[in-house]
Amino acid sequence: MGFALISLVLGLWSEHGTIIFISVALWGLTFGGAATLLQTALAQAAGKQGVDIVMPINTFLLCLLPGVLKGMDFVHPRSVK
Repeated sequence: MGFALISLVLGLWSEHGTIIFISVALWGLTFGGAATLLQTALAQAAGKQGVDIVMPINTFLLCLLPGVLKGMDFVHPRSVK
């Protein structure tokens, strides 16, 4: 619910910097724990026999890290001296 509301706010008032910063912070709070919650729910649902099938999701999440870091570099480039 929070994610949908924040998406709507960003769509309607994306020209206001303060609203963008507040919305992104709230979006992180509402959506940021999704990966951990998904991993926990899948491991519990799989049981002891199937947990080894579920754990490769950690590898998937680690594969996302380079893209996140590159995106951060794109938004806020590091100065090379």
